[in-house]
Parts: sequence; structure tokens; C-alpha cells
Amino acid sequence: MSLFNQMKLSVAKALQFSIDGNIFEIPECAALMTTDKISIKVANDTQIIKATVDFIEHKNTNFNIRFLIRDERRNKKTIMSANLISGTVCYFIHFCNVIGLRYNCLTVCHGFEVKNATGARVMNIKIPNNTASSSIGKIVHPLSTTIYKVLYNNIETNSYRFQVHHLSSDQPVINVEKITLSVYPVLKMIGLLETECIYRFKRMDGIELARVYPKIVLNGRTLILKYEMMQVGMQMRAVILGTSLMLVLHEVYPEIRDALTASTVGDGCDIGNII
Repeated sequence: MSLFNQMKLSVAKALQFSIDGNIFEIPECAALMTTDKISIKVANDTQIIKATVDFIEHKNTNFNIRFLIRDERRNKKTIMSANLISGTVCYFIHFCNVIGLRYNCLTVCHGFEVKNATGARVMNIKIPNNTASSSIGKIVHPLSTTIYKVLYNNIETNSYRFQVHHLSSDQPVINVEKITLSVYPVLKMIGLLETECIYRFKRMDGIELARVYPKIVLNGRTLILKYEMMQVGMQMRAVILGTSLMLVLHEVYPEIRDALTASTVGDGCDIGNII
């Protein structure tokens, strides 16, 4: 398909979504309702090693790293994938929809591109291009409207408490906080873990929704996401998954986060905002 036809298709899809009122919801995520326990795992460790070496030794920030999102209850069946794509040049289309809002449309830009098992796009996960940001990332609709932002819960950007804000109302919907467990540093010391990424997700009334924690395997960086309540809705599950992918970069692969941030500097590619 030609670039011009891709642009026309993006505009047509975005107009249809805005008319249907779905532009502020995460699409194509029904698979998350079929299980209460999923894992997030890099598909090929070699991709991580190569991207890290290329960045440290050659300042090369071009990479595309595939992560698998698997159902731990059904023989680790892959239900989604998340491709981590470094910063690339992308095109913009500004247009007005029927309710007067203007959006950006794009091909590909930096961050995770999440798809379901059929290849349908679910969401994009973007991270800020500077360390001084008050946010660790945002969840973006496939048509590039920012839906959620994950903000530090105080002015200290090195804290381990976050809030997920829905951009349509600018209200927090989830609290995210790190849990300290004495056994995990020991497991890390003996080589059974490579991260202490343990967080719980709570509703604003304090009810726990989910936890994310490392899977205990040799030299493991696989994360387990466990929904604590089966009645957690589809949209909320997708938001928790998107936030967990940010934590993958924030804590599990900080060296890849640095490479991704470096790849976005100067490319002008800050997509996903209503303008």
C-alpha cells in the first residue's frame, strides 16, 4: 500500500472511531478476560543483548525487540505480542473530527506496539524522552490519541509510587506502588532473579486489582501479572498490562529504556496527544 493510501486509511479509521465514541478506549483486548495470570517475556534474549551492546559501544539506537504476553493458565499460550521499537521518523496528519478535536495520525514511532494474536493493534506504550519528566509513560490508542498517563505520585521522580490518569477526565483511576519483600533480594543474589520489580495495582478506594512480580527462574527477567479480582473489567486489565510494560522498561531493562530514550532525542516524534 502506498504512503498516500496509508494516510487516507488512517484518517478514515480515526474519523470512524471518533464518531463511534471509542477513541478513549483500548480496543481489541478481549483476550485479557480469558485468564487471571499472564507473563511478559522477551521472545529472544539475543535481541536484548545486541541492542544493549550496540547502544553502549556504538551509540546505535536502532532496534525492534519482540516481547510475548502469554497465558500462564493455558500452557503459556501467546495471547498478545509487544514489539519494542526504537525512535523512527514518522509522518503527521492533522485533521478535525465531527466534535472539533484535532488528532495526530502516524505510522510507527518509539515504544511498545501491542497487538493481539490475530495481529490487530491494541495500544502503543510510549515513554518520555527526558528523565526529568513527571511521567514514566503513556498508553496511546492505535490511532495515536493518548488515553492514559502514568505519573509519579509525588514530585520525586525516583520514587516507586505512581498514579494512572485517564486523560478524558484528568482523574486518577489506579494507584501503583512498589512492594518490598525480604526474600527477593536473596533470590536475586543467588541468581534466580535479575529484577525486584514487584508492584501492586489498587483502585482509588484501596481495593487491590492486580500484582506484577518476577517469575522465579534462573537468570529470569520474566514478569508475572496476576489479576487479583476476576471481575476486573477488560479496559482496566488492558490499562494494568500497559502500565506493566512501562515497568518492564523502568525496572527490568533500564539499559534498553536508556537506548530507547536516546533514540527519540531530536526526532520530533512526540505522538499521541490531542493538540
